[in-house]
Amino acid sequence: MTKIAVVYASIHHQNTFRVANCVAKSINADILDVLHDNVDISQYDTIIFASGIYFGKFHKGLVDFVEKQSLEGKRVIAFYTCGMRFFDYARGFRKQLLRQGAVYLGDVYCRGYDTYGIWGKLGGVAKNHPTDKDIDHVAESIGRLLLKDNL
Repeated sequence: MTKIAVVYASIHHQNTFRVANCVAKSINADILDVLHDNVDISQYDTIIFASGIYFGKFHKGLVDFVEKQSLEGKRVIAFYTCGMRFFDYARGFRKQLLRQGAVYLGDVYCRGYDTYGIWGKLGGVAKNHPTDKDIDHVAESIGRLLLKDNL
């Protein structure tokens, strides 16, 4: 039986945590906070790495955590929340996961209330996100990636 973990970094408005928690419940996965817990992923076959986006990148705490891991043969999905999606924010993180030996299944994102950096000076962007619809979309998309991999 596949053992799944959602490993996340979420600060500011807890957008990523809210989505990660719902996703974990929907797929019966453990949820692990890389910023506050002593995270050990050795027992997991599949890992969903989740982060907000900070100046165009995944949270440094999550990136640093992944850099120290052996992901050889582990199935991984990247998930992120962002105020505005200007480009593929998962690109650099995806490359890192592949360098670590992961089997990359794909990535998913949704909007999240963002007051980081310049957005804070403007009063924030994507207020009221993630919505229930956003969260459902992420859970369904991750479910499809997991099912597709099992075919």
